[in-house]
Amino acid sequence: MSKIIYYIKSFLKRSEQLKKLNAIISSATLEREYERLFKNVTPSLSSLNDETLDSLKSKVQKKISNNDKPRIIWVGANYQQDYSGFIQALSKVGDVTVFTRSDGIYGLEAPTVRENLIFDEERKKNSDRLYSIFLESGGSNGVDIVIGQMWSTLIDPQVLEKIRSTGVIVLNVAMDDKLPVHWKSDSSDRLAGSIGLAENVDLTLNTSKQAITLYAERGCSCVYWPLASDGGVFSPVETKVHDVVFIGSNYGVRSKIISELIAAGIDVKTFGPGFPSGLLSPEESAKIFGEAKIVLGIGFVGYSQRISTLKLRDFDALFTGALYI
Repeated sequence: MSKIIYYIKSFLKRSEQLKKLNAIISSATLEREYERLFKNVTPSLSSLNDETLDSLKSKVQKKISNNDKPRIIWVGANYQQDYSGFIQALSKVGDVTVFTRSDGIYGLEAPTVRENLIFDEERKKNSDRLYSIFLESGGSNGVDIVIGQMWSTLIDPQVLEKIRSTGVIVLNVAMDDKLPVHWKSDSSDRLAGSIGLAENVDLTLNTSKQAITLYAERGCSCVYWPLASDGGVFSPVETKVHDVVFIGSNYGVRSKIISELIAAGIDVKTFGPGFPSGLLSPEESAKIFGEAKIVLGIGFVGYSQRISTLKLRDFDALFTGALYI
C-alpha cells in the first residue's frame, strides 16, 4: 500500500496546482505536529545531572587516557555533508575508521521507498555491518569510540548496546530532531529517530535545544552540540565570480524563493539535488562558496515557512568572506 501511495504522490506532483496543494497540506501537518511536540518545552543545554556527568567522565578517562589518539569508528549518513569538514576535523584528534556498506559505499543503507516507519531490512544490514567493522577493528581492544549520525529507523539500538557494554564509548549526533517524524513510534512501540537510540548510547549530541528537554523527560543523556565549520575546507578566493549562490536540495519553498529572486533580476546560481547541477562534491561546494559574493541560506524545515533550523551552510558561508543572507 505504501508503494502505491508513493507512486500516486509522485504522479500527482507533475501538476503545478497539485504540487502547491501538497505543499500547503504538508506544511500545515508539519507545523501542527511540531507545535504539539514542542509547545510547552523550555530549551535546555544539557540533560545531564552531576552523577551522570561524573560517570561519563570516568568512562572516558578509563577508555582513552592512555592513548595518544582515540581509535574511532564514524558512522555517517551523507558523504557530502560529512566530508565538508567534520571527518577532517575528527581525524586530527583520532584515528578514524569510516563506516561503509559491504560494497564499499559510504553511509547507512536506506530504502528508496519508505514503506514503514522502521526499515527492518536495512536496519539489520546496517547493524550487522557495524558490528562486523567493530570486530574487524579489534573489538573493545581496538576501538575506543563509536560515533555517528544514526536513527532507530536504520540502526538497531541493541547493536549499540552490545558495543557499549564492552566499555567502548558510544555517541550519537542528532541533527534532525525538529522533524516530528523522528519522535513517532511504530506498532511495536519502537521510536523512529535518534531518540529511539538514546537509551543505548552514552550521550546524544543534539543541535536542537528544544529537543534536549524531551530527552531529559525520558531520562536520556543529551547535550546541546551546535553545528560548526572548518576553515581548512571553506575559505575565500581572490576572484568572486558569482553574484548570489544557493547550494542545497531543491524542496519546500526554496524553488519559489529562488524563482522570485531571478524574476526580480538577481543572478542566482543554484546547485544541489533537484537543480540542474545535481549533487556536488564537498570540494566543489567549498570552491563555489569561495567564489560567491553572496551566499543565500534557506533553513526552513520541510515545506514549512515558519519552522527553521540551523544548517551547516550557516557556518560554512562565513569562512568564505561572502555576505551571507
